[in-house]
Amino acid sequence: MAPSDEALVAMARLRHVVLYHPAELLDDHHRVSTMTNITRHLLLDLQNRSLGPPSDVAWRALWLALSDLGRGDVASAECRLASLPASAASLAPPLAWQPALLRARCACQAGRLEESSQMFAFLAEDYPLLAGTSAFRRLEASCRAPLAWLAPPPRLDENSDMPAAGERTRAVLSP
Repeated sequence: MAPSDEALVAMARLRHVVLYHPAELLDDHHRVSTMTNITRHLLLDLQNRSLGPPSDVAWRALWLALSDLGRGDVASAECRLASLPASAASLAPPLAWQPALLRARCACQAGRLEESSQMFAFLAEDYPLLAGTSAFRRLEASCRAPLAWLAPPPRLDENSDMPAAGERTRAVLSP
C-alpha cells in the first residue's frame, strides 16, 4: 500500500475507535503524522474552505495537527488543537481522547514536561484501555523521564559563583 493510501486508511480508522484497539489507533496516529504532501495539501484546501459538517472540520483539524506534530511544528499543532470547538467530543465522540493525547504530546515536545505529565496522568485515569497500551506507556515515559533524571542545580555560596562546599562533589558526580 502506498504511503498516501496508508494515511487515508488510518484517517478513516481513527474515526471508528470502537472498532479498533487503542494500540492500533496510536499506530494510525503515526501513519497520519507522516502523510504525504499531496494528502496534506488536499486536507488544507478542504479545511480552508470549511467544507462538510462541523464534525468533518474537527477531524481534519486533528489530522492536520498530527501532520504538524510529525513535521516538528508544535506551535501549529497546538493552534489547530485550540481551534477545535469545546463541543468537538459531542460532535464526534471518538475525538474524546485523541485531541487530549495530542495536547500532551505537544506540551512534551515544547518542553512543558510537568504540564505534559499531568495530561498523561489524566488520560491514564480516564482511558485505562488506552493507558494499558505499550505505545501510550512509551509516549508517557519519554515525557516523564526527563523530569525524573534532571539533577537539581547546585546551590551557590552566597559570596561566589562556586557551588557550596558540600555541593561541589554532587555537582561533579551528577550526570
